[in-house]
Amino acid sequence: MTAPNLFRRRFIPDELISLKDDIILVMEPELIITKWITLHPRKDIARGISAFYLDKGYKACKKFIIHRLLPYYDLSTVISINSNFKSMLIEWSQKESKQLVFEIIEEKGKRHQKEFTAQIIIDSEPLTVGYGYSKKKAEQAAAQKACEILEVK
Repeated sequence: MTAPNLFRRRFIPDELISLKDDIILVMEPELIITKWITLHPRKDIARGISAFYLDKGYKACKKFIIHRLLPYYDLSTVISINSNFKSMLIEWSQKESKQLVFEIIEEKGKRHQKEFTAQIIIDSEPLTVGYGYSKKKAEQAAAQKACEILEVK
């Protein structure tokens, strides 16, 4: 069996992402399991596993994740982590009386596979940039880096 072309379809935002960099761990006629590393790793998520049930659909995939993968994660820790870095940075800028600007400085790629670059400017000084497949994700990535630089918690 040759390696298939795998894609992840999102509806919000509407995008189709090639999973060409996923590493195939298991490939059977009815199941493919891949390992992946995020494009822009964060403290809370840097890698993962995807299961594709080719003949069983969403319910079988959900069952696999719940019964075989989730037992290895502490969900209370994952849920309690505030990963909305943009909100954290906005709160910080208000407390510190700093002028904060999020700016999209670059868009590249085709219509449904664009990658955005967001820049964070504090008091008219560029601080950092972030990348993502939506403007929101690019801003979040930039905000995360800014929070690390400024030690915002």
